[in-house]
Amino acid sequence: MTKSETQKKNRDVREEVRQYVERGRQSDNNLKLGKESFYSCFGKRMVDIFGGGILLILASPVILAAWIIVRISSPGPGFFSQKRVGHKKKIICVFKMRSMYIDHANRVNLKEVNEHQANGLLYKPEVDPRVTPFGQFIRKTSIDELPQLWNVVKGDMSLVGPRPLMLHMVKPFPEINSLRALVKPGITGEWQISARDDNTSIESMTRYDLHYAENYSFKMDMLLLIKTIPAVLKTRGAH
Repeated sequence: MTKSETQKKNRDVREEVRQYVERGRQSDNNLKLGKESFYSCFGKRMVDIFGGGILLILASPVILAAWIIVRISSPGPGFFSQKRVGHKKKIICVFKMRSMYIDHANRVNLKEVNEHQANGLLYKPEVDPRVTPFGQFIRKTSIDELPQLWNVVKGDMSLVGPRPLMLHMVKPFPEINSLRALVKPGITGEWQISARDDNTSIESMTRYDLHYAENYSFKMDMLLLIKTIPAVLKTRGAH
C-alpha cells in the first residue's frame, strides 16, 4: 500500500468513527459503548481473576520452558514489557516473551518502519529480520502472549477485549482510542479471531473493536474464548 493510499484509508476510518458516534448522539444518546451491567461492573472482573489465574497456573510450564529457550537461543532477557494504552487511556506495561534480537533496530529499514508507525499501522512483514528463529515459533503459536495472563490477573487487561494499542498507533486516531478505551483491553477478541489475515489494518481493527465495545456480554466473551483455541491452533495470519 502506497503512502497516499494509507492516508486515504486513515481518513476513511476517521470518518467512519465520526459517523458512528454521531448516530449514537442522534438516537437520544443511545450509544451503548461502556454500558453498565452486572457483568461489566463485577462479573467480567471475576472471570478475569479466576479464569486468568487458572490459565496462568496451567501455562506456567510452557512459559518457563519458552523463557529458557529464549535465553539460550539468543542474547538478552526472556521477557520484556512494552507501554500500551489501556482502559480509560491509562498507560499500562504489557508483558510478553521476547521474540526479537536485541539489536533488532539494526536489522530493518527504519524509514519503512517509521512510515508505518506514523500512520498508526503495525509493521508486521511476513519475513521479519528482527525476529529470532524461536521468536517466529512463539509468535506463530501465540506463546509470546502468555505472560499477559499476569496483566489480566493484576487488572490491567481482560481475557477478552480490544488489543492494547502501542502509543504510536493511538496518536493518529484519537477518536478511535476514546471509544476503545471505554473497555479493558484483552488478550483475545473479535479482531484477533476473525481478522487474522488482516491484522495490520487499523480499519479492520476499528470495526471489530467498536462492535465488541458496544455489545460485549458474558455469552460473547465465553464464545470468543472458545473460538480462540482453534484460531491459535491454525496459526493463520500469526507472524
